[in-house]
Order: sequence, then C-alpha cells, then structure tokens
Amino acid sequence: MSGAATTHNAVSLYHELNSAVGEAGMEFRKWSSNDPAVLEAIPESMRETDPHSFDSDQTIKALGVQWSPTTDSFMFKYVKPNMSEKLTKRILLSDLSRVFDPLGFLGALTIRAKLLLQELWKLAVSWDEPISTSVREQWEEYQEDMKSIVQVQIPRLITSAAAIRYELHGFSDASERAYGAVVYLRTIIDNGTVSVHLLTSKTRVAPLKQVTLPRLELMGAVLLAELMVYVCDSLKVECEIFCWCDSTITLRWIASQPRRWKTFVANRVAKIQDLIPAESWKHVPGKENPADLASRGVSAETIINNTFWWNGPSWLSEPTLPIFPFTLEMNSELEERNLPILVHHVQSDTSILERFSSLTRLKRVVAHILRLSFDMKNPHQKRAGPLLPTELQIALLRCVKISQQESFGKEIASLQNSSSINHSSKLRSLHPYLDNDGIIRVSGRLHNSNIPEMRKHQIILSRDSSLTKLIIKHFHYIHFHSGFQLTWATIQAEFWILHGRDKVRHFIRSCVTCRRHKTQVAEQLMGNLPESRVTPARPFLHTGVDYAGPFVLKNPIGRAPKTYKSYMCLFVCMVTKAIHLEAVSSLSTDAFLATFRRFVSRRGLCAHIYSDCGTNFVGAEKEIKTFISARETNHLISDSMTSQGVSWHFNPPSAPHQGGLWEAGVKSAKHHLRRVIGNSVLTFEQFQTVLCQVEAILNSRPLHPMSPDPSDFTALTPGHFLIGEPLTFVPDVDLTEVRPNRLNLFQLQQQRVQHFWKRWSQEYLNTLQQRTKWYWEQENVQLGDLVLVKEESSPGTWKLGRISAVHPGDDGRVRVVTLKTSTTSIQRPVAKLIPLLSIKD
Repeated sequence: MSGAATTHNAVSLYHELNSAVGEAGMEFRKWSSNDPAVLEAIPESMRETDPHSFDSDQTIKALGVQWSPTTDSFMFKYVKPNMSEKLTKRILLSDLSRVFDPLGFLGALTIRAKLLLQELWKLAVSWDEPISTSVREQWEEYQEDMKSIVQVQIPRLITSAAAIRYELHGFSDASERAYGAVVYLRTIIDNGTVSVHLLTSKTRVAPLKQVTLPRLELMGAVLLAELMVYVCDSLKVECEIFCWCDSTITLRWIASQPRRWKTFVANRVAKIQDLIPAESWKHVPGKENPADLASRGVSAETIINNTFWWNGPSWLSEPTLPIFPFTLEMNSELEERNLPILVHHVQSDTSILERFSSLTRLKRVVAHILRLSFDMKNPHQKRAGPLLPTELQIALLRCVKISQQESFGKEIASLQNSSSINHSSKLRSLHPYLDNDGIIRVSGRLHNSNIPEMRKHQIILSRDSSLTKLIIKHFHYIHFHSGFQLTWATIQAEFWILHGRDKVRHFIRSCVTCRRHKTQVAEQLMGNLPESRVTPARPFLHTGVDYAGPFVLKNPIGRAPKTYKSYMCLFVCMVTKAIHLEAVSSLSTDAFLATFRRFVSRRGLCAHIYSDCGTNFVGAEKEIKTFISARETNHLISDSMTSQGVSWHFNPPSAPHQGGLWEAGVKSAKHHLRRVIGNSVLTFEQFQTVLCQVEAILNSRPLHPMSPDPSDFTALTPGHFLIGEPLTFVPDVDLTEVRPNRLNLFQLQQQRVQHFWKRWSQEYLNTLQQRTKWYWEQENVQLGDLVLVKEESSPGTWKLGRISAVHPGDDGRVRVVTLKTSTTSIQRPVAKLIPLLSIKD
C-alpha cells in the first residue's frame, strides 16, 4: 500500500515497482487506485478494479480492512454470526475477532464486547460451557447493534500538500471498568483552516483486582504515552505532541519526581516521563475528553456520525488552542505520597572489614558513610567535594576500633572500668591503654624518646583480624612488593601486630606476584654427556654450529664506502673442542650453505651436525637432505654422501644450555674480537683474516691444566688433532704400546697421533666428570601436570600449559616435554617450567 501526490508520480511509481520485481522474474498483479487515470496506465489483466465499472460499492480488502477506491475511504463489513447454535465463551471470542480493527476506529464500540468477555472470566465459565441467559441477551443486543458499522466511512487521505504544520493530540481517560487512549492528527493549512482526523485508539479493560480510579487514570496515561510514541515512529511527518488528561491527580504525579510516590505510581510516572516530556501534558475537562467514549463504551448508532469521536472536541478545529486551568486539593495530592520513615538501629557488625580486598577502598567507603551520617545530623553544615586526608584517617581509626572490639572486647571493658587487664591476656606485656578515641595502644617503655607519638604508642591489632591482612597487603603493595624486613618495619611504625612476624612472612610467601618472581624453575639432575663428546673420533666428525654478530663492515670501493652487516659462523668439534670460524654475509640459508661448503672443503665431511632451531639451520638441513636423496641427478655424489651419513640434530626450543659447547666458543671468539677490532670498521677480507687468527689462538688453548712434570713442555690442545693426518682418515690399529724402533715412518706418525688420543682420554676426558649445576635428582613431571612456561624472550610473561607428552633422555630422566597451551602445542625443556602446585594459596 502506497500513494503519490500526483497522477504522474503514481504512474512512475507503478513502473518502478514493476521494473524492480521484474529483475527477479516476478510480476505484480491486482493493481487498484482511486484515480481512474492511474488505472488506465495499467493493463486490464493486472487490475483488481475496473475504472469503468458501474458498481460504486466495490471494495478491496487491504491488510484486513476494507478500502473503497471510489470514495477513497476505509469501511467495515459485518458478518452475522449463527445465533441459533449453542453460545459458549469460545464462540463468543471467535465472533468478537471477526471485526478486524487494527487502528481502533471502533474502539469505543468493541470495548463493550471486551467487558462482556471479562464478565465471563469473573463467573469462571469454561470455554465450552453454555453462557447464562443474561449474558446471551447482552451479546445478542451487541450483535444487533454491530449491523450499523457498514455505514462507517473513514477518509484515507488526512494530510494535505498545503499543510504548514502537523500536531498530534492524544487523550486518555478511565472509568471503573476500562481505560483508553485516542490520538488525533491536527493539520493546519496555509490559508488558516484547520482539519482534525482520528488516527488511532486503544482500549483495555480494568484489572480484575480492585484498583483505585486515580491509578486507573494513570494507567490510561501510560497507554497514551506508548501509543503516541508508536504513532510518531510510524508517521513520516514532523509533528508537535500534545497529551490531554482530565485527571488532575495524574497530571500532578507526572509533573513531580517519581521518587516522591509509592512504587506503583513511581514506576508508571517514570515510564511516562521517559516516553513523553512532562511539559507536553495538558489538562482537559471531562466533558471535552473524547477518550471518555472509549473508557465507557457507546452503541454503533451513536458513533457513526459522532464528530466528537471522529474529529475530536470542537476547539481542536479552532486556530488557537485553549488553556484549561485546574486546582488540586492537598489531600488528593498526598494520596500516593511515599512518606519516609527513619529508623535508628545500632549493631556491632565487623562484616564490612571482610567485604573489601583493599585498605584504600575500605577507608573511602567508611569515610563516605561517616560523611553521610554527619550530613544527616547537621543538615546546615553539609560537606562537599573530595574526601579529605583527615576524613580518611578517621575512617581508618573507626575500622581499627571495630577490629579491636571484636578481638579484645574483654580488655577494652576492663580498661574502660579503670581496672587492670586479666593476667592471662595476650596484651599484658604491652601494658596497653585507651586513647581519647577509645583505641587500644601500646604504652611500652619509649615514653621519654623524641620519636613521633604514633611510633611510641602503636595501635594494637590481632594477627587473625581481617583488617590486619588488609594493612599488611597495603604496605606490601605500596612499597612495590617489598621483602619481609621493609614491610615489617613500615608496619611497626604505626601498628603493633601480635605475633606479626609470622603473619607478614606468611602473606609474602602467599603473594602470587612475589612467588612467581622468586620461585625456582623445575630442574633435573644434570644429564650424562652424549656419546659424541666422549668417544674418540677425527676432528669435526661431530660438529656444533652457531652464529654470532652482527659485525659492521665496509665496502672498500668508492670515495664514501658504505657499511653493511656481516656475521661470524662458528663450527666446533664436539670431541676435541677445535674451532673453525667463517665470515658470512647474511643470515640466509643460501649464505650458510656456501659457508658449510667452505668448511667441509677444508675440514672434511661431518657425520653429525648439532645446532639450535635457527631458521637458516632448518633450511640448510632440508637442502642437505634433498641433495643427499637426489640419486637420480648424480649417483656418485649421492652414494658417497649417503655412505658417510650426514645427520642434523636440533636442540629443543628455548634450551640454549644444551648447546653450551658452541655457546662457550662464541663467547671466547667475541672476547678476542672485541679487543682486536674495538670500534674499527673492517673490510670483509680484513674481517676474515682476523677470524682466522682468532681461530688459531682458540685452537692453541690447552684442553686441561698444564702437567707439573718438568719433562712435559706442552699441553694437549685442539691443534694437536688438526695436524698430520688426512681429513677423511680415522686411525684404526693401536700402536701406542709398540716401540718406536720397530715402526716405519708412516706407523711412527700414526703412533704420535694415537698418543694424542691417549692423553685426551687420560687428561682431558676426566675433567668432564664433574657436574657444574643441577646437582639433585628430581621427581619426573607427569602427563597432565599443570605448569607455567617461563619465556626468557619476554621477561615477566608466563604461559599456562598442560603436559601432553614427555620425552625421556638416554638416562630415563625427562628432559623435554610437549605442552598444550591455550593457543597451540609447543616443546620446552623441563628447565623452563614451573610446576603450578608450587604456588600456594
């Protein structure tokens, strides 16, 4: 249902709608219009009505309401029910629903049927039980009266293109049996004429429970406020709102604050004020209120031509609106007033000390309560603004008094009676006394000192009091989680806590923040050295790899050489600690592979390579695996490398201690580089030369302390293992016990090499026996344990995880576990975990 101001606009609207639905493969039919010119533009097969028809009474059912295109008005049809059958409450409700009136045009008429249905509810008649004769007679009279509704014609068009202003006028009224609301649209034309039309109405029966008439009037005002908001949201024009009511009590309620009235009135007044401003409510005499018809009900013959119902009171059609003054008697004003009753009740309750977890918040809450108490006692000296320090101190003393009353009630009573406390009292050694505020303080022996009075006579508190815990927490937090000594010293400056040392220690131990930063991570007995460290093998057969840097180098070409970053790649022999250093231009996989080729070319092919989980190492491992497995491309190289077996081993994530051998080598290399290079900027060739010299120095270090034997001039160094043998040769015949005069030149050279390995086994290998940390065996972690994962890359950051898999080492002890966190599964060594059960409370 739509419309347009002109015939041209209506035809355009028709074509636009057809075009819109035509794109979806549909076509609108049953078109109708109150303008024959519009119908002429529509094909006859698509029309609902014929403009040339002689039937002036043809109507169209639109949303349940009859519409006559000829007169452009809404109408109602009456379907006579079958009165001969048994009349029950179910049939009565069905017949009542046959009159479809969504806008409430017949609200003043249909309220009679609603009241009749309510009577059946009062009589407790079942749905299929025949109704009484008296009710049947009233129903038959109502149905006979309903025949006249076919004469009702409501104009559809109520707006005007010449309108300069629109106003919505709503009326509400109530009777002892029902209440209702009616809304009118007042249109002011540019020539000064005014037209008023009924928009909608709504009626409701009064509750079965007895309700006073003023309250029913208020319920009618709520109904009107809701109806006005609904109409404003539905209309597409701007309207000024006026609400009229003939109940002066209701108007006074609406104009006042809701808190002044009882709950029933206060809730409804608050709802009305939220929907409609109080300034929009006006008074109207009862005789000028059209909602009176809706609240009482009228006959169909009365309402058909009743302009008071269809067009509102006559003064609405005047150019100016009247003002209806009213007076309100005092007794009627106070009918629903909520009279305050003040009751004083004194009770000692310490629960307020347990309701807060912060001493600061407790003091502020108590200070506000004390300020409110002062303002009620002194209404002419009310305090305003933020809380003062003196108010907070008084609040703290009040909390202390409550706590002492709970813990030392007998002692306070004895001191108030000027008698000594009991000999068995815990306060006997402190010689307590009551100050002017009634608070127990320490008398002590410092009366003649020149320290402040607060430190001479501290406030006494029990260790089990809730206030004591808040005080300890407060001083511990404001000193940034201080230790026991500082926390205890600051508390003693003001408070004396009985057996407080243990209480403070217990609180600090239970502080999650302190415990998390002080707790020791899980550890296991230091593991045995791997086989690659303690088994003789040629140098660099088992090799560890690591990177160091960056180092800033310069390009020697050009007048203004540019600088760039370079890195040092360190290869360390797992058996002999021999070191090989290479300069690398970047951290990419390709750069490392080139470095690895240079290393292998000079030191021989490695059987096992060990490193951390660097991305360049992982990429290199994949490249080497691909190269070894490429039998189809180069059978000779593939067979050769496969037979010698290059294997890459990665440390678990976040476990640099498992690569201590190459980490120590990087540290030693940096020690010399810092002293040689300093702040100088070298070229790549100069940097590579320095690395070679540092490599020679590191390979000349003794593997063990020098022997006290004066005939032994040299110590065993990694350099002994790098001289005098082919890179791919491994000694296999033991010649260490054979006399030199029985050996040829080649065997003599082999004997010297084997002598180095004998010294390596006897002198250096024994130095690896001692454990430098992780001395104790610990219980292995179990599947399903909750732990905190310590992330060294982000200090202070912890992850909560549950152990989903354990990976024992060669000795059967768990070294690495798999953790399931909230985001993913990760691997971490046990030395990076903190068992969650170690954090108490």
